[in-house]
Amino acid sequence: MSFNDLVSDMNATIVSAFNEDGGVVYTDAMSNVRNLEGIFDEEGQVARMAGGEQVIVNIPIVTLQKTSIDTVTGLEVTIDPQEEELITVDGRNWKIRDVVPDGSGLLELRLKLV
Repeated sequence: MSFNDLVSDMNATIVSAFNEDGGVVYTDAMSNVRNLEGIFDEEGQVARMAGGEQVIVNIPIVTLQKTSIDTVTGLEVTIDPQEEELITVDGRNWKIRDVVPDGSGLLELRLKLV
């Protein structure tokens, strides 16, 4: 087994272990719907205002594997998320604001409310 295979297996284990209940529904620009395991987080970050005040803002993020198993069809799918595509997590609809690959096969999708 190669190093890349080991990293891929580790990523799959982590995503599965921390999977959002109900999973993540990803709809691409061609209206293809994929039901995937993913980790959802609304990370708090400190933002500085012009006057020097600090405000904590939440940045919703979904972490997915680029190659994953569709939880409904059981088929392996490779996704290529783009800005403005739709993500549904726990019944809440979001649009992708930014896609950040981590270099190991995971994708961090920064989201905004629809």
